[in-house]
Amino acid sequence: MENYKQTKRFENIVRLAVLFLTALVCVAVVSFVKLGQARRENARYDELIASLKEENSRVNQSIEDMTSYEYLEEQARDRLGMIKGNETNIEFVD
Repeated sequence: MENYKQTKRFENIVRLAVLFLTALVCVAVVSFVKLGQARRENARYDELIASLKEENSRVNQSIEDMTSYEYLEEQARDRLGMIKGNETNIEFVD
């Protein structure tokens, strides 16, 4: 009878260990899946960041170009018809 109790106890311990290991494997699999998803999302964000940095660079260059003296002078001449003090403006009428 005592041998039967020991055998039952051992079977219960084995069942518990198998259950614990199964749960551990399930947690590990879920963690690996989530890690893969996080890596893919991180890669997408890295691409987005690179794209935004390029756009930011273009915008900053455009701002620098538009605030240069040469650009402002060109815009004043073309859009506003302004001239320098020693220049003469000649307009051709169709």
